Amino acid sequence: MNSASFTSALVAAALGLAGCAQLGSALPKSPQPAPGIDPSRKITVTKGSIESKMIAPGKLIAQATATVVFPISSQIVAMAVKTGDRVKAGQPLFTLDSTELELAEQQAEAGYLEALATYSLTLKGPSPAALRAARAMLTSAQMSHADLQNGPSVSEVAGLKATLANSEAALRSAQSAYDKARREDPAAIGLAPEALALEQATNNYAADKAAYARLFEQPKPGLVASSAAQIAAARANLDALTTVVTETVLQAQAKADLARLSWQQASQNLKKAIVVAPIDGMVVAISAQKGETVVAGARALDIADFALPLFEASVDEADVGGVRIEQEAEVTIQAYPDQPFAATVQELAPTGSIASNVVTFKVLLSIDESAGARPGEGVALLPGMSGKTEVVVAKAEDVLVITTSLMTRDPDTDEFTVERLLAGDKVETVKVQTGISDESMTEITEGLQEGDVLLMPIATESTGGEPGATPTPVFEFLPAGGGVGGAP
Repeated sequence: MNSASFTSALVAAALGLAGCAQLGSALPKSPQPAPGIDPSRKITVTKGSIESKMIAPGKLIAQATATVVFPISSQIVAMAVKTGDRVKAGQPLFTLDSTELELAEQQAEAGYLEALATYSLTLKGPSPAALRAARAMLTSAQMSHADLQNGPSVSEVAGLKATLANSEAALRSAQSAYDKARREDPAAIGLAPEALALEQATNNYAADKAAYARLFEQPKPGLVASSAAQIAAARANLDALTTVVTETVLQAQAKADLARLSWQQASQNLKKAIVVAPIDGMVVAISAQKGETVVAGARALDIADFALPLFEASVDEADVGGVRIEQEAEVTIQAYPDQPFAATVQELAPTGSIASNVVTFKVLLSIDESAGARPGEGVALLPGMSGKTEVVVAKAEDVLVITTSLMTRDPDTDEFTVERLLAGDKVETVKVQTGISDESMTEITEGLQEGDVLLMPIATESTGGEPGATPTPVFEFLPAGGGVGGAP
């Protein structure tokens, strides 16, 4: 329970006792004279300003924290910070061995340049020499196929026929020379030159005769099909060279794009060899040292932004309903009790936490940069410092306000009354409707006017005072619009 709730309970109890003491007699039907009233008991109703505040304990927390991890597996070759150093976002922290990463980046770059060159050549088309060779191959294939289908020409027949006649004449001449040599020396005929000449002439004649006969043979089906296939292949090769196919260009472009992405990825991996700070702040913990071999994802260090911490308050569920974003507040740190800091409600937790059957909600407050001394200028606001906050949950100006202890609460009807002094020192009991309250004052929304004179209750034994003495003030924090006829 916070201080506001605790005070409310005390006020309720005290006012309840006061109400019980008055139940013995009914309220007077008409004002009664009260001679000899002590002037010190007379309080004039005036207008003023009032603020209702919610008080909650809490502590300072870092505005931002970051845990830095190693993006790649490698060895630490350099370390640029130590615990307690202040760093800026993007500042190098560690340098990792990048030998393999540099090689991979160079290879990826070379692969991209090669793919880019292929794409460029695809767009330009074939060279003149390649076109000439393709056309010559197609012509040769077509001629060979035509020869197979059309048979021998007249000139071919005449040529081979003449060759065959010459071979036949040469054979007869060789035969005659052989016969003469055998008659002259039959024993040596096997080694005679005439025998060798006859054999060669015989072979030439047989070859020429076979060639002449092939001129009139029909080509085999397999040979014709093979010849046709050679024509088709030569034509396809020429078409591919002379026609820039869109699909081929797109394929070459896609390969170049993939190679570029691989190069970019390799370049990004190379940059990961330098580990940098993600935020401004202070290095609060380091988990690795120079020379260590680390793995990707391993913790490197922790950074916390201490420039201007936030105040994290634990607000009781009974009070959290009055908290709003952008509400004004004050934060007092235990280390500096006499130097409050202006603050503003920044964030309210959507769910509460339970401890010892008490539900509290976390409320974050940003400390005004212009309030009080800044860190490093005489006052060090460090995360973990404890303190309290006072949040202004309601505010009213130029309204009727009275001392809360002037009111009496009826515990049965939950109505509030005051004693108003009339002419002739007569006193009447007046029901009032209340607005907001602070620690000692309460706003009156109905029942009184500015200038009315009220009487401070006389201390009784029930209040622990002496007869004629001013009673100890008792009060409770009232919600905005509370009291008789007020909003629930």
